[in-house]
Amino acid sequence: MIVALAAVMAITVILWLPTLLLTINEMIYYSAYLHRRREGEHVNENPLGRLSVIVPVKGEPLSLVSRLIASLEKVEWDKDDMELLMVSDDEEDEFAELERHVASMKPTFKVKIIRREKPSGGRTGALNEGLKHASGDYVLVIDVDSEVDPLFPRRAATLAKGDVAAVVSRWRGRNFDTLVSQAVSASMDFTVDCLWGGRQALGLPLYVIGSGTLFRADVLRKLGGWCPLAPQDDMDMGTKILRAGLKVKFLELTTLVENPSTYSVFRYQQSKWAYGTADVLRRRLWDVLRSPVGLWARLDSAAFLMQYMAIPTLFLAILVAGLGSALLRIDVMVLLWPLAAIHMSLLVVSSAFYGDSLKRRGFDGITAMIYAGRSSAIMGALAPHLLVASFKGLLRLPMHWRVTPKGRAVTMKGAPLEVFALSIFTAILLVNLALGNWLTSLFLLIMDLPYAYVMARFAHDILARNR
Repeated sequence: MIVALAAVMAITVILWLPTLLLTINEMIYYSAYLHRRREGEHVNENPLGRLSVIVPVKGEPLSLVSRLIASLEKVEWDKDDMELLMVSDDEEDEFAELERHVASMKPTFKVKIIRREKPSGGRTGALNEGLKHASGDYVLVIDVDSEVDPLFPRRAATLAKGDVAAVVSRWRGRNFDTLVSQAVSASMDFTVDCLWGGRQALGLPLYVIGSGTLFRADVLRKLGGWCPLAPQDDMDMGTKILRAGLKVKFLELTTLVENPSTYSVFRYQQSKWAYGTADVLRRRLWDVLRSPVGLWARLDSAAFLMQYMAIPTLFLAILVAGLGSALLRIDVMVLLWPLAAIHMSLLVVSSAFYGDSLKRRGFDGITAMIYAGRSSAIMGALAPHLLVASFKGLLRLPMHWRVTPKGRAVTMKGAPLEVFALSIFTAILLVNLALGNWLTSLFLLIMDLPYAYVMARFAHDILARNR
């Protein structure tokens, strides 16, 4: 029994550590962001060269195309030196309709619509096709549903010199129309504060983002463009830039992005990103660890690629502790009380930082608490999905991914793992309560609540039978 108890405790601690370490990092990042030295927002008025905007499209609503072109008309760049390259994977009829629609808008900049008859490589293949046709000195990559700050390209171009290969903007949600989009939009600013603003303030390497990044075209070509094998093109490109000894800068200018409106689409999006990030970790970890930066920067960059594993490993840690407590009839978490105390303390501080981020953007205290709780619940409920996706990404097991729906609220079918998690955690919780394992029961309840919440709010999405 002693051996079994020691094994349960050791496994619980090992599985819990990633969450603790990433939470501590997050707090360090946010503190650094708050105390950062602000850069000036002056713009170089000298001619900057030519700008190519690459937008992959497939089955997009024409209303989004209209909004995209209208937003690009506002970009502060000489329109004679600006081009939009739309790389389409549509069928012939849809492609022809897209061409007619763009022509009817009569944009003041050059627009070239390229159709790939064989859409190999998905999004990365489309980006490489766009790069092949790009004539600009700078390449701005955005999605069709995104809107970049009109000043961002010019400001970013002034920074993209020397060893700076790319400049990223601040992601910000544009839609607050549903419970899900509200939660995602509210949490996005805190995430960007930490992972880009805070890490830049600490002098750590940054990764690019998939929509709202300006690249130097010469660097992209030198690096061979985007890797056709990468499901997560931004993470993969970030590792290539790091390995080459180049830098990525972050600017406090926004790119508005369309957040998922339904739980099922958000679940699909996050699973896709978790799979892609784990795939990059598997293929590029050695490149990151050999990068020509300091040891802390290398370890931090490697940890960045493990961010989607924190929630799944905590899920497994509580599961192991709960099962162990029930089978051994010992409150494992009482024996691990320092771990429990550290976790709860970090949770309080992290929640305070999250609330501070929301308050600085105009949310009152009550609304900040509601959004923070809702965001935590929705992300917590994704643990089994992120676990499966990360596992498959690490092993390069095949998964079929569709383009994440944009511009509309849809329901996407997925395995109802939330039902399984709710059932298993509730059963283990009841057993531990009956045995009087109060501290373990508390953590089981904390893990159980997100599943109860999403089942109460989004049962239709979770149990949907049709895509």
